[in-house]
Amino acid sequence: QARCLGHENFIQLGYDRLGRNCYTPKEVASFRDQIAQDMVPIVAERKKVQQAAKKSLGLEEKQRYILVAGGSMGAGSIDRLIPALLRRIQGEEHLILICGSNQKLEQRMQARFGRDARVTILGSVSNMPVYLHACDIIYTKHGGLTSTEAAVTEIPIVHTKPIPGCETKNRSFFVKKGMSVTAYTEYGLVRKGMQLLHNSGKKNAMQRAQCQGMEKHSAEKIYQFVREKSIY
Repeated sequence: QARCLGHENFIQLGYDRLGRNCYTPKEVASFRDQIAQDMVPIVAERKKVQQAAKKSLGLEEKQRYILVAGGSMGAGSIDRLIPALLRRIQGEEHLILICGSNQKLEQRMQARFGRDARVTILGSVSNMPVYLHACDIIYTKHGGLTSTEAAVTEIPIVHTKPIPGCETKNRSFFVKKGMSVTAYTEYGLVRKGMQLLHNSGKKNAMQRAQCQGMEKHSAEKIYQFVREKSIY
């Protein structure tokens, strides 16, 4: 059919049917070359770091991990979020809940979900960056420390219910910059998280926004600035 219409194959016919008059297969080939040159090494490095983090934590290499954290105090709508997530996760997906110093929350979660093999419940941890590197997405409130640490690690973020005040501003900043998503109900939060987890395009787009929007060496730069301005 394509040859009868004067084309070598279906590729050009497909372009014509889609009305693509701004670029040709040549430009598409160039774009693919740029992806291979610029993006593939970044994705490969992320994968390498993630596998190393999983190994250090004793996690399964092929499983996808959903991290749920409420900051150091274990705040947020975790009591309602965990059961909502458990209703949606699939066979090779696992929840890791970090309760921080909130012992009452940890006790409640252990009582409700301690026997569920799909959930790992932890209290305070001293190696949070390793968990951030190992997991595929994180649910967390809008606190500045956890949110910044997560964005620098380039783990896709689903922001839960904020504490009114500065966390509301944090949410607006992160969402506007494409560095996180949020919703106002547990159902909406789960749906947004599953979209990130199962859609590599959405996940990669958020990671690119985090890479562009976050300064990874801010502490060092602040130190250098203070040192240069200090009067000895």
